[in-house]
Amino acid sequence: MRRAGNVPQAYVDDLLEDGAQEVEALQTKLSKSDDIAASIRSEAAELSGRLAASLRSSSGDARDPDAETLRAIEKRLRDLAQSVRTGTVARDGAGR
Repeated sequence: MRRAGNVPQAYVDDLLEDGAQEVEALQTKLSKSDDIAASIRSEAAELSGRLAASLRSSSGDARDPDAETLRAIEKRLRDLAQSVRTGTVARDGAGR
């Protein structure tokens, strides 16, 4: 939409910055959760940090975030969340 000129750059920048802030808030919540194995917490925090940095960088550079990078981060975060929901990884990181 930005490339087509359908939305102003300021709107896109605000959207990306808000997204980065939301991801950072999630990152903080994840890092404090005792219900998640330390290894998963650590990986999720690292991925969240990369996601926030990518969004923030794209906002400041007025460029689109790298779609492949975003998809890879999203997929891994979803995989981690699924493993926690299904109990395929114990709280200490050992498989069940």
